[in-house]
Amino acid sequence: MAELPATVLHGTAIWILLAAWSAAAAAFAAWSARRRRTRREAAARRERLGRPAAEFADDLAGRPVALVGRLELSGAACRDFADGRPVAAATAGPTGARDATDAVHARGDELHLAVGRRRLRLDGPLEVAVGSRESRPLPPLRWSGPGPLERVAAASPDDERLARLARSRVAFRSLAPGDVVRVRGVPAADPPDGWRLTGEGDAPLRAAYEGSPRSGRPARAWFAPAAWGLLAGALAAWALDALGEAALAAWEPPAHAAAPPRVCAAPPPSPVDSLTLQLAALSPTHRAEALDRLYEELARSLADCPGDSRLMDELEALGAHLGRCRRTSELLARHGPPARAAEAGGRCGAPESLWTAGDAALRDGDPAAASALFARLTGGQGRSQDHQLVRPVQAHLAAGRLDLAARTLRELAEALRRRPPSRRPSRTSRTQLECLALALEARRGAPAARADLEAAARGPAAAFCGLLLADLLDGPARLAAIERVRSAAPGPPLARLADLLELEVSPAAAEHCDPERDPFERRLDDVVRDAAAAATAAGPGALARFVADALRGATDRRTRSSAERRALAALELEAAGFAAAVGALDEARRRLVAALAELDAIGAASGRTGIPVEPRGDGAGPDGCSWDPDALGDALRLRLAAVELLAGAFERAEERLAAPPASPAAGDPWRAPLLALVEARRTGTLAGLARVAVPDPGLAEAWRRAAAGDGSGLAALVDRPRSGVPPPLLAPAVERMRAGRAALLERLRAATPPPCGTTPGPVPLGRAAACRAACGRLARALGDDATAARDERAAERLRAPLLDRTRIVPLLLLEAW
Repeated sequence: MAELPATVLHGTAIWILLAAWSAAAAAFAAWSARRRRTRREAAARRERLGRPAAEFADDLAGRPVALVGRLELSGAACRDFADGRPVAAATAGPTGARDATDAVHARGDELHLAVGRRRLRLDGPLEVAVGSRESRPLPPLRWSGPGPLERVAAASPDDERLARLARSRVAFRSLAPGDVVRVRGVPAADPPDGWRLTGEGDAPLRAAYEGSPRSGRPARAWFAPAAWGLLAGALAAWALDALGEAALAAWEPPAHAAAPPRVCAAPPPSPVDSLTLQLAALSPTHRAEALDRLYEELARSLADCPGDSRLMDELEALGAHLGRCRRTSELLARHGPPARAAEAGGRCGAPESLWTAGDAALRDGDPAAASALFARLTGGQGRSQDHQLVRPVQAHLAAGRLDLAARTLRELAEALRRRPPSRRPSRTSRTQLECLALALEARRGAPAARADLEAAARGPAAAFCGLLLADLLDGPARLAAIERVRSAAPGPPLARLADLLELEVSPAAAEHCDPERDPFERRLDDVVRDAAAAATAAGPGALARFVADALRGATDRRTRSSAERRALAALELEAAGFAAAVGALDEARRRLVAALAELDAIGAASGRTGIPVEPRGDGAGPDGCSWDPDALGDALRLRLAAVELLAGAFERAEERLAAPPASPAAGDPWRAPLLALVEARRTGTLAGLARVAVPDPGLAEAWRRAAAGDGSGLAALVDRPRSGVPPPLLAPAVERMRAGRAALLERLRAATPPPCGTTPGPVPLGRAAACRAACGRLARALGDDATAARDERAAERLRAPLLDRTRIVPLLLLEAW
């Protein structure tokens, strides 16, 4: 994750720190100034006492002199006027007075001044000119509380002086025993062997502390500095706020593309580098707006340059800082690699982000990682749309975690049941989820699950639950369950699954021909038209693989009836379409060759072709079905030729197409496009592809763009294909492109979601696998083996669940829910 600038991550702490530093600096400056002023004033008052004598001598007697010594207290102490603590001497006087006329004094008993080896007794009143402790309260004395006023009143000689002091600001000074002081007075002998010091005339003794005075009330000494500090801090915060507001007003967002590209030509400058936004992030009141603009600008820049690693790192870091996990995960899923979105959502842990992360991991072809992320959710968390609710179940099934899928289905059904009636799905939908859970539990051997499923198959979701029950049964029990499914009149998708499940256990079903529900005749025209396109990865195609193998194993090759061979050939045609679509070309080729062998066996047995084949058995009637072996044979050959083209075997494809069609030309409109593709391979030019009539409009447009060398337009078509899967037959044409290859290759290489990841909402696993397989073929045709290998690995992981017989039917029914 990227390291964002400190102003973005810690802007609040920075502006608070700057304001606090300004406040502290101002407070310290005010305190220092006051301290220096106090020292200067103390030095001036001290100097007014005169220069002290170097040492005391007898010849100093009778003359005014300043002596420096240690103050000693032998008797009772007096009280400091400020706080009442015991001191040696104290003075309280107006702060503006330069003399002691209005001051009051107090002193302790038996005060002495120790000067060297001499000890002088201090007689008379003592004025403290400089105290070792001093305080100057801001309010007048009368507002300083009863204690100081009472102590001053007790020492005041008259009421007039007390009244003047009460109206004035008073400075309190005191000296403590042991202080080194300078005292000015007149020394005199004090028989029998001592000395005393008295004031000059009627003036009191004056004493000054030799050191720097300390505050008498340390907390109050900080009132003025704190006030200056608060003012400075407020001014600093205001200045930063004004600067941030001006920066926001001056910032102009860069222009963005109306339709952001899927591939970034050059990384744009990151909005995080914008000095104006960084300054705005320091603003106390505009920081939230600045970070919001920065986040949105990062999102737009990532849309302009999808997959840019720096933009993704910065967006994720800022999203985590702002607590926007869900939005960040969605943006990374939209404009970044799915693995990155999965990683970001997993770190976030919010239900919406976990859902986005799991969906991204599944799109990226990693069912195990998707299941691990979805496992952190409970049923219904992360998304509320009905078609998205089953995405976690799909991931668990794809990862083979049937127990977790069953538990999630039950939680989901319960969550839907608790919804308000206006948002609650129908009872049939909820029952279908419960039946899926029962089927998975029965697969894992839960004893009562099958019985509960049988009971549910007689409820409101009879066809859906009945198919799940039939998938668990075998032999006559399955056939009976399928009959109950048909009695519920299922729709075409469920009816198709019922036909395949019946044929899987009963080869005799191939002998019955019902024009209303015949699974082969009804789809034969679609299969023929889609032959060259290798089909879509439809779910029944995955099941048809196993049904064909079961039919082949249950019948003898030499004694199969024409109906069984017809059914087997049609099943192999459908199964080969699925295999080719999801990238299993070798399997597709093998199945198509086997299907052609079955048709050849029908021709050898009957001695003719093109004759309607009537079904055998008691179910035949006057309205029996007929089928055209020639049409089916041509469909098989066309699809086999298409598979050879996809595999790069152009010579074999040309051999398949060289044989004349057995059916009329109108029945195989894909022959001309396939021949044009072979011709393009031979001549090295794609001009013929632009002129040939192609039944698939998507492929026709893609071929025209490839012939014109329009790589950007082709990349756009591949990015958002018509049916969710790029046309499979585009790869052989792209291989011969002479211009525009780089643009298409950049789209395939991009770290942003591949074309298969841009379709909104959950997609069937088969379609996702087919899309990744088609992208891998395109990358390999353009010579990028690394990108091709990446997409092929993803396609292999996505198709793996559909190659597991136990999971096919639950998956198909879940995707149809």
